[in-house]
Amino acid sequence: MNNSLISSVISLVKDGQLHELYELNQTYRFSYSQAKDTVKSLSKIGVLYSEYEKFSLNKSLSKKQISELYALIRYRTLRLEEDKIEQFENDAIKVNCLYVPNISRLDSALLIDVNKK
Repeated sequence: MNNSLISSVISLVKDGQLHELYELNQTYRFSYSQAKDTVKSLSKIGVLYSEYEKFSLNKSLSKKQISELYALIRYRTLRLEEDKIEQFENDAIKVNCLYVPNISRLDSALLIDVNKK
């Protein structure tokens, strides 16, 4: 699990309120599986209380739970996932390449036929 995912969940629940998994998608663009896995792993060590799609920060954390949380996030790197960024860069067209858009994907209401007058 990515340390930044854990950090984002902790940032969301630090207000002590009950939250839902979709909030992680709205706020941090988590996928459903990322949100569910992160909440599940934090619930397993007792940092979060979770029930179905809802979760909140546990009201009383022990020193052991805090140390386990710290162990998960202490080596957080601020670099993004470099392999995914490199893949996007490789798949992108070059700056000076010619590009012909696929007009068939446009809605017909947006097309202007210059032959009709």
